[in-house]
Amino acid sequence: MQTLANKVQLIGRIGMTPELKELANGGKMLRMSIATDASYKDAEGKRVQDTTWHTLVAWNKTAELAGKLCTKGRQIAAEGALINRQ
Repeated sequence: MQTLANKVQLIGRIGMTPELKELANGGKMLRMSIATDASYKDAEGKRVQDTTWHTLVAWNKTAELAGKLCTKGRQIAAEGALINRQ
């Protein structure tokens, strides 16, 4: 059974052309950013659009597949673990 302790699902649009890198050990890493949007009405009744940017990292076979399928502007759904870095 899978644990739900650290699971995140994001649906958004790819904001940059994904970067696929080959590592020294022969593995592959893909990095891309996606934007998720939320909208709400403020106290004055005006609609406010809030965009949050997320950096996604994929490894090995997943990185290869994502490198072939993902292009800037395309909407995707991603699932994985959340890691916060600052």
